[in-house]
Amino acid sequence: MARLGDARAVPPEVDPGPGTVFRTDDTGPALLLERMSALDRHAGDVRAVDPRADADTLRAAGAEAARHAAAEQPEHVAIEQGALVLRRLGVRVTDDGAVDGQGAPDAHGSAAAHDPRSTRPSDAALDGSIRQRAVSLLRARPPHLRLLEGLALGLQEDLVLIGPAGTGDVGAGRALWLHVAFPSGWDPGAMAGASFERLHAPVPDAEPLRRAAPALVQAMLTKGPFVRYVWGLSPDGARSRHPRHARAMAPDHPLDVVWLRVERQTTLPLPESGTALFAIAVHATPLREALAEPGRRAAFADAIASLTPAARRYKGVPWDDATVRRWCRTST
Repeated sequence: MARLGDARAVPPEVDPGPGTVFRTDDTGPALLLERMSALDRHAGDVRAVDPRADADTLRAAGAEAARHAAAEQPEHVAIEQGALVLRRLGVRVTDDGAVDGQGAPDAHGSAAAHDPRSTRPSDAALDGSIRQRAVSLLRARPPHLRLLEGLALGLQEDLVLIGPAGTGDVGAGRALWLHVAFPSGWDPGAMAGASFERLHAPVPDAEPLRRAAPALVQAMLTKGPFVRYVWGLSPDGARSRHPRHARAMAPDHPLDVVWLRVERQTTLPLPESGTALFAIAVHATPLREALAEPGRRAAFADAIASLTPAARRYKGVPWDDATVRRWCRTST
């Protein structure tokens, strides 16, 4: 992890764009519709809450995170008279968990405002029916969770709230609340109360990471914000790689139609509640497009060659080094 906003630690070519925890682009409406669809189909795979988590802590963390989001993304998130306002949806959530619609969604919430020529169903304007669906989703949750759940709908990032380990817990920290619609090969719904080590159990060759878990969790809770990037490959552009729903990479899948999947992972300490927010933004790009700039193909081939067998399986790399290098040299 590198400290977010420190140009010496995170140069612009590594983390282009504003040095913020949360970011917004014109995929926001489509992401929201995908997230709501995932909740409709299998909400238990998307969100989870540690039953031991204190309600006041969860409410306070939601309020603290909302203030930070409003400072970074005022065109989409606001605090008005102490309430969280999701401008994209036209929805308002108060500190005590009351939820109501605020008329028509803001123009920022309409994908048509970004590209009036778009005809994709996922780019339809976020109209009143979407607002009412969001209100229903939030009202169905316990009041002390509604600020956090509102942020999960109002921001593009998937979110995990991390707290300190409880008495008798094995491992560092624990996941108090998760709302992850686009996981990369893991099951968020099964991770309520999970330690840092368990959250990273699928990651291969991660023994150094696990040994550093106590220090890393302490840094997340008290320092930062931090940022890091994680990459992998997938057979299609689906944002969700949930192990029960995603297509597997076949051994003979052609590299010409592979997608590069990158997660921008950021952390935000929430000192008033003694917790930290872990945010995950997923970017999926056709591999050909991602490697279009000169020099990237050679760097990609070198990165593949450096992987251990376990890392190859984890990142979705079924091809041998010679196949990858040949494709990098000959494919245009």
